[in-house]
Amino acid sequence: MKKIFLFVRRRVYFFVIIILALLFVLSFAIFRYVSSQSKDSNSTSEGVIAANSSKTINDKAEWEEGTLTTVDSTSMAGSIKIDFSESQYDLTSIPSENIAIGGSPSIGKDNATNGNTSDYWQFESKVGDENAYLIIDLGEEISASRINLYSTCPVFEYDCNMYSSTDNITYTSLGNSSGAYSGGTFFSGSRTFRYIKATAAVVVSYEGYDSYARLNEILVYQTPNFATHTSAATQITHNDLYQWQTFTPTYTAPANTTVSFRLRTSTDSSNWTDWTAYQTPASAEALDISSLVTSSTGDAGSETFYKYIQVETKLTSSDGVSTPTVDSYSIGYHTNVPPDKPTGATATVGN
Repeated sequence: MKKIFLFVRRRVYFFVIIILALLFVLSFAIFRYVSSQSKDSNSTSEGVIAANSSKTINDKAEWEEGTLTTVDSTSMAGSIKIDFSESQYDLTSIPSENIAIGGSPSIGKDNATNGNTSDYWQFESKVGDENAYLIIDLGEEISASRINLYSTCPVFEYDCNMYSSTDNITYTSLGNSSGAYSGGTFFSGSRTFRYIKATAAVVVSYEGYDSYARLNEILVYQTPNFATHTSAATQITHNDLYQWQTFTPTYTAPANTTVSFRLRTSTDSSNWTDWTAYQTPASAEALDISSLVTSSTGDAGSETFYKYIQVETKLTSSDGVSTPTVDSYSIGYHTNVPPDKPTGATATVGN
């Protein structure tokens, strides 16, 4: 009887072990199936579990990885500001239709901006006739610091008057010249304008010859009143991006200056959304960009993620002397961690 009992007990143990093993295998199979379904419906396009990450740009080389326009990235380590260095404005690219003549007859209207000091715009009328004029539309407002002229007179002195305007209606004098200029400074100061107007008149006849005004070349120099920095196309990105969240700049803006930012996103760093409107968050305060920029498109489970983001920083000065300084900005974003909630991370540009 005892042997029978032991035999039965062993058989029960054996079947219990078999049943437990089967239950373990079944539970594991169910777990794998549920996990794969959850992953299919909730993962990013990469389908991987993401972790916290960060992107930091905090020195001159990293700022200069982007595109800089009149930006000083050297005088303050890790920061950018406006570079007020003077440069010559390119008048040679102005199309002919942006240059007009009127008043008394004149010839060579395009010659005063073509980069050649040997040819010229010439006033052809006789003494006492109405002045001829030349109007050049730059196509944009600039802040000029200096205007130099090349001008010649075949016989005697003449008057050349120069004016500037922002609207082609109201003109303000830049000065008056008498005689020839060989690249000398005609105007020096600070003037914002879009249009330049030159008028020329014959002053006298000398020994039977009429003195005609000739304007060979106008040279305009400017000091910028703004600067822009645009981050490089692949500088701020995450392969497993779920959503762009916040933008936090750090900067100082003294009187007569402003700092503003705009953003855009891309799926491939080549084709971009439109730029947002310029934003002016306070320094060190986070701007919510979750609904400002595009993070993804498409239905859940088959989204296309915009994993590249680009930032344009604009620094402006209304007095041409004061400059804001941008030390850094941070981009906060989430990556998808199925089946849990997104995990936050930050990309930092600057100091």
